[in-house]
Amino acid sequence: MRVRPTAMLVFLVAAAASPGAVSPAAPELIAPSVLEKLLPAPEGWTKGDVRSKQVDISQECSYTSASASYIKGETRVKLMVADTGSHSEGLMALAMSVVTLPDDHVDQIPPATVIRRIKIGGSPAVEMWDSEKLNGEIAVVVGGRFVVAVETSKADSLETLRAILAGVDLKALGALK
Repeated sequence: MRVRPTAMLVFLVAAAASPGAVSPAAPELIAPSVLEKLLPAPEGWTKGDVRSKQVDISQECSYTSASASYIKGETRVKLMVADTGSHSEGLMALAMSVVTLPDDHVDQIPPATVIRRIKIGGSPAVEMWDSEKLNGEIAVVVGGRFVVAVETSKADSLETLRAILAGVDLKALGALK
């Protein structure tokens, strides 16, 4: 993944020097139990353990999340829905490539990984897929606050991840306050 080092460095320095300038007073985080309700139950998949938590990244930054694993045959997928409270540190920790890559960016990491910066439901997203290892991930930032990420270490195609992600109501997530 090629990230523009200068742009990222400027962003990180600005965030460290003045977190309020990058993220104004953060709203109260959505409870993990509310986020759990947005985890889908896709047909044909067995939904595994659901986990909810609050993670403290620093004194000024926390995020809440709910995640579940899904199993279908030999395929395992993990889905996470998180609320960063619009804090830049949380967004960088959970969706760095979405935050740092420019719109419509496409890159290939040899031998077989392709990264695409796209939009999903109007929200910025990144798809990463390794066609040799059959693994990848998709991350979406909704409303500059919420992160939805789905990943697998063995799937037939990126379509598997897209199908699981499609079960998350991104509009309902973005409407949470």
